[in-house]
Amino acid sequence: MPPNLPKRRLSDVLVCPAAVSVPLIAAHMANMNENETPQKPAAVKVLTRSEVASILGIAPKTLANWHSTGIGPPAMRLHGLVRYDEADFIAWYKACKAAS
Repeated sequence: MPPNLPKRRLSDVLVCPAAVSVPLIAAHMANMNENETPQKPAAVKVLTRSEVASILGIAPKTLANWHSTGIGPPAMRLHGLVRYDEADFIAWYKACKAAS
């Protein structure tokens, strides 16, 4: 601090004309009952190509060929890796089973 400026305290700058009341609960907690516990989001289970191939009884390469041609269970890419959502896979499997 330069020597020619007077020293100031924080209380000199911040003057509150009236008492401020702060709520004890956050705004996002206002609608929550006391007995209610927050729900965890449902965990999404993803399967690898080898897991799906093992379930179907086929080679992982066959599953890769199906994926490249657009047939087979619905898949997604996560960080460059092919993964299958378990719920989507089960729905696809049940649909195939019902069609046969």
